[in-house]
Amino acid sequence: MKTVEHWIGGASTPGSSTRTAEVYNRPPPGPGARAAGRDRDVDQAVQTAKKAYAAWQDVSLTRRARIMFAFRNLVEQHATTWPAGIREHGKVISDAKGR
Repeated sequence: MKTVEHWIGGASTPGSSTRTAEVYNRPPPGPGARAAGRDRDVDQAVQTAKKAYAAWQDVSLTRRARIMFAFRNLVEQHATTWPAGIREHGKVISDAKGR
């Protein structure tokens, strides 16, 4: 069974815990993956986000808007594929799409 990793600092990282919990998909019912994580994984993500924000806050409003619109365009372009990745976290496709 696949283990869900964390996305921190632009990279996929495994959880630091040896304990896992099953992540259930709907449908089909039943576990579809495992997830593992500890407090230190959350701390690492928070510290990484704080460092990213320090650089992001100095980016001009115009540049930030362009980046966010480009991101929105990528989400729209890949609207048929990215929700399947969220599904492994127990979401149904319509919920992953925000509908």
